[in-house]
Amino acid sequence: MTSAAEHDDAPSALDAVGLVCARAALVALGAGLVEGLLLGRALGGATAGLAFADAGLWFPLGLLAQLPARAIVPMLEAPARRARVMMLGGAILFLAAVLGLLGGRLGVGAIRWGALELVAALELAVVASAVRPEPPLRRALAISGLLLAVGMQLFATRWVDAHRAFAGAMTELAWLPRVMLKWALRRIA
Repeated sequence: MTSAAEHDDAPSALDAVGLVCARAALVALGAGLVEGLLLGRALGGATAGLAFADAGLWFPLGLLAQLPARAIVPMLEAPARRARVMMLGGAILFLAAVLGLLGGRLGVGAIRWGALELVAALELAVVASAVRPEPPLRRALAISGLLLAVGMQLFATRWVDAHRAFAGAMTELAWLPRVMLKWALRRIA
């Protein structure tokens, strides 16, 4: 028989799904906003909403990145392993950035940033998965995560539909928007 305190600590289905969405939204906002701001600068800066639309395109990758992140998070519990895992993650991120920069010289197009985008998503997912909110905060984060997930997806879809020229330019500059926009544009058109 379980006590009332143990029952309160067990997450409900809403909490579980909402926390997954909140973690994916953290990944999407962290990586998507940075990439969107860089894309906006590369496109001339007159692209209102591009950064948040890019974050909305990042949301599915934020969901997928949580699968390997769940296997990495237990490695962070031991202080000795934590330092090694963090150094390895930093080295991989650095190598992916160098690969992206060298890819421009090799003329491989938007795919050159794919490794950096995937590594950044995985590392943000590890950080998001390591956060374990207490029950009073868990419900608020879950509801916020669900609202962010829906809002980001709706905004990204509507923005792409209204700004097809900028959306097309995004596919020339970054790998993840290219993959997601091909799917989104097929769904809209």
